[in-house]
Amino acid sequence: MTLETHVRYEEGDSPLVLSMPHSAIQVPKNLTGPIAEVYNFADINARRTLRTGADQAVPKITDFHNQLKHSRVWTELPRVLTDVNRGIEDVDRNSVEGKGDEGRAHGLIWHKSLEKADKEPYTLLKRPYTPDEYQEILEQHYNPYRRAVRTAMDDVLKKHGYAIMLDCHTMPALALQMTAQGAYTYEGPAKRGENFPEEWPDLIMITNGGESCSPEISNIIRETFEEAGLIIMDGVGPFKGDRGSTALYADPDRNKHVIGLEFVSHNDLEHGRESGIVDINQMVAFKIREVFRAMFSDLGNFRGIGF
Repeated sequence: MTLETHVRYEEGDSPLVLSMPHSAIQVPKNLTGPIAEVYNFADINARRTLRTGADQAVPKITDFHNQLKHSRVWTELPRVLTDVNRGIEDVDRNSVEGKGDEGRAHGLIWHKSLEKADKEPYTLLKRPYTPDEYQEILEQHYNPYRRAVRTAMDDVLKKHGYAIMLDCHTMPALALQMTAQGAYTYEGPAKRGENFPEEWPDLIMITNGGESCSPEISNIIRETFEEAGLIIMDGVGPFKGDRGSTALYADPDRNKHVIGLEFVSHNDLEHGRESGIVDINQMVAFKIREVFRAMFSDLGNFRGIGF
């Protein structure tokens, strides 16, 4: 295992790299520096948001920590404090002094809570970070994750001639909207179905409009989930993938393929997530885990890219 600050990387033997950037919920006891000073840990709503923003079911539905065959990268720092799946410019003047006015409340640095649409979000920071503090956050928490992912992709590429990274997420089954501040809000529960955005699928597959991976790979994923009776949709709008991992790491021309997997928590998979007190439905998680295992197996044995 490679350790750098709160980032973990374990090397496997297959062509797959599994990434889990948003599932940490505990604040590391050894956390120091600007985040410890500026994030309002004393506020109950700021503490709640640490859990609300976390994809807590991902370790369950992917069996992440037991996937020893595949390379794995994850962070133990909650994404609300530093979202390693965003670009470094994905901040605004309310999170970092001197940045633009464009709303990025849920960007690399969260400065607003996730609330129902009729409620004003709470402020999470005591003040915006200074440019020097922001740079320190990048060096301590953000850059190590990007180095770990690139190292994992390069290691797999050397072994197999190609690398497939699956960026694993869950999201609450809520009818999400985005405010002018760039903060997600919600009206109420999201209905399951194919008529997006009035209805939400089981899985949003994020490929930056098809630019982040070979269609052969995305077809395997689609077929695996559809055969299990699940609804899958290609990412559009904020789920297109032009800002996250698919934009940051993909290079299909060099056989580096990246797919974001955003599993929607229908059937109470993450019951109560919006409240910060999550009760994972273990039966639902078990059924989904079997689908992920089948997909990992199919992709791990894949030899169709130029071979």
